Amino acid sequence: MSSLPRNALVGLLFCLGAHALALPQDPEELKIWEEGMLTEIAKQKTLEPSEAIPRLGLWLLQLNNNNGREEGGRPVFTAAKKTLLSIPGHAEYFGNRINEEREKLDRRRAEGKELSVPGAGAGDLSSAQERGLRILTYLPSVETVRVLGEFLSDERGAGNELSRSGDLTGEFPTHKMAMAALSKLPIANSPTGPITNSEQIADGLKSWRQWYSEVKEGRRTFRFIGDPVDYDLRGPSKRGAIGPQGDRTEKRPEPATAGTSPSVSQYVKEPGYLPYLSALGLLLGGLGYYIVKLRKKR
Repeated sequence: MSSLPRNALVGLLFCLGAHALALPQDPEELKIWEEGMLTEIAKQKTLEPSEAIPRLGLWLLQLNNNNGREEGGRPVFTAAKKTLLSIPGHAEYFGNRINEEREKLDRRRAEGKELSVPGAGAGDLSSAQERGLRILTYLPSVETVRVLGEFLSDERGAGNELSRSGDLTGEFPTHKMAMAALSKLPIANSPTGPITNSEQIADGLKSWRQWYSEVKEGRRTFRFIGDPVDYDLRGPSKRGAIGPQGDRTEKRPEPATAGTSPSVSQYVKEPGYLPYLSALGLLLGGLGYYIVKLRKKR
């Protein structure tokens, strides 16, 4: 068993980002990691939403990496998801980040400035889109449906799509990615299955725009698979079910893996390291404790 203290072990496993997570293979270390992560997740409830939301979202991404998926009931993923869903603004946070990056990009384009500069270009917008919308596929809620549904009409950037040559001055319109994310939510009787390729985009957009229009106008309610409650965009429907609702005995599918989430990763640079600093601090604190403990033993 590892001699690292609990907080160092937890930090070590998470400090490298969503594409580097590998769970411990040793059962005892896995148990320590699980207990430590559940403690850290519980702490997020006491933090400001602006700090807790992106951290919990990052952990959801990490826990859906091929090397980071827990076996069985997935207690850590489930706890992170439940905690994030309990925070008001959990979906609006990521929607706002996308809008902020879009507005920055539009200002630079209007001013004739370079668009591929880190911190002010299309790569930053694409990173916000890819990360935020992927996280939202794991968060079935009224707020998530509302954020993604509103993005269906946001065609800013259409005609400037990223090229496969890796040109970061291009962009990917949010409405297409939002539609793909919406199609992956476990919505009962949804208008399409998961949208996974470009050939499905045109028909998918038409179907989801019609569906969301009916929901927004109050002509339709919706449910999530495995949840008997009927919802409108304000929360549980006071009028009950309106419109087709689907089979109430359907089972909720497993969350989409990173490989099937909305993605423009083949076009854009990796996101920066700022989201990982808190986890890195956790690691360094744990290692410092470990070093001090070793010196005392000598």
